[in-house]
Amino acid sequence: VGNLEARKNVIGLLKAFEIFCQESSEKNIKLYIIGKEGFGAREIKEFYQSMTHQSRVKFLGFVTNNELKEFYQSALALVYPSFYEGFGIPLLEAMIHQCPIITSHRTSTKEIAGDAALLVDPFRSEDIAAAMVRLVSDVNIVDQLKRQGALRVKKFTWEQCAQKTLNIYEQVGSSV
Repeated sequence: VGNLEARKNVIGLLKAFEIFCQESSEKNIKLYIIGKEGFGAREIKEFYQSMTHQSRVKFLGFVTNNELKEFYQSALALVYPSFYEGFGIPLLEAMIHQCPIITSHRTSTKEIAGDAALLVDPFRSEDIAAAMVRLVSDVNIVDQLKRQGALRVKKFTWEQCAQKTLNIYEQVGSSV
């Protein structure tokens, strides 16, 4: 979910999905990539054309909020292995809809997801694939991630954001 850009590590995700398809006994699982094309989209499409399991990958482009909600609610997981992110709104969206998360341990996504995600090295497609295999084979981890996500997302409200921002302004103001 998000723009198809090099920093989103879509090629790493596609490589991981190829590994997943080879290692998993689950043959009906598809990878849906949601978002408009951005910087690096040409390279992503070129890699996609070389994939063995490209019939199991669907590029959907932009979807409406209602469609996105349906995807989160029916997805086995949100796999979000970005190299870097400023925040990572899709993580919160997934948590709201009790969608398990696999995300990078190297960016702000680690801070946002906390214990509500399987954290992976975005530079290692094998790590991403292993987390995908784990999710489809371990119902306990799926349930745990859903519970943890439902709890964690409550920490991210506009009221809390405003209060924290006000606290920072007060600290800065009192030190001047």
